[in-house]
Amino acid sequence: MASTSHAFFTSIPWTSRLLASPSIRTAHPFSRTPKPLTGEDSLIAGTLATSSTIPHCLIYYPRPCSADAEVNSINVLLKVEDGCNGYPSILHGGITATIIDEAMGMLLQLQSERLHLGRVATV
Repeated sequence: MASTSHAFFTSIPWTSRLLASPSIRTAHPFSRTPKPLTGEDSLIAGTLATSSTIPHCLIYYPRPCSADAEVNSINVLLKVEDGCNGYPSILHGGITATIIDEAMGMLLQLQSERLHLGRVATV
């Protein structure tokens, strides 16, 4: 799904230009990967990752200046379909809140992974 989402967003002219910048890094949201043993992230990786809900999701963020530099912000590109409506052509408020919650989790996960990799690289 990660390469599919990257391909989807690079097929759109304005997001393609954005993602092609050497100052930008991209990542696939960890929560969009199914975890069948625990059921963790089943809402995001299953229910909200369908062709009628949110088929594409990609994180992008400024390229850190060094391997141990923090990532203080991310942006999330989403393709949202009508299966997320609360009213015709209006995104449901609960889905909006879920997207904000997930974006915060994505930032924390990305930062945690970078800190871990930084420690491993220096050992």
